[in-house]
Amino acid sequence: MRRTTEAFRQEHVEIRKHLAHVSAMIGSIARAAPSEQQTIMQELVAALRLHIVAHAQWEERVLYPLVDAKAGSGRYEFTAAMRREHRIVGRWIDELEHQSTSTGADPIAFGRRADQLLGLILAHFEDEEEVLLPILDETMTSEEFEREVVSKGGQHPH
Repeated sequence: MRRTTEAFRQEHVEIRKHLAHVSAMIGSIARAAPSEQQTIMQELVAALRLHIVAHAQWEERVLYPLVDAKAGSGRYEFTAAMRREHRIVGRWIDELEHQSTSTGADPIAFGRRADQLLGLILAHFEDEEEVLLPILDETMTSEEFEREVVSKGGQHPH
């Protein structure tokens, strides 16, 4: 049986492919010539902004309100912790960007923080897939999910 949220889950699969590329970039920083390290760091930040920030914004605008409604959120949003993680991810990407544009940036510290960020993002995806998405799978048909997504002016960002 096809899950209601299958298309969204496939989007996570695609983003994970981009994150594998980011992981390879992290590994290449320390081995790169000093003249190339800053370029790699800046490309890494650009990739995170492209694939993670837009995705998170879409989730908060379209997906999370749907989950909150279906979960019967009361005083506190069901997705509050996930939204908080988005703030942390955004702040860490900003930190990495600052490091990548600073003269004398420490490529080892940058790589460590970028690796921590990847771990957070992958754990966040697991939480969404194992906690949030089953709520929609159990309470909506695929047609309802698509209608709700489209009616809120959103579409999958990728």
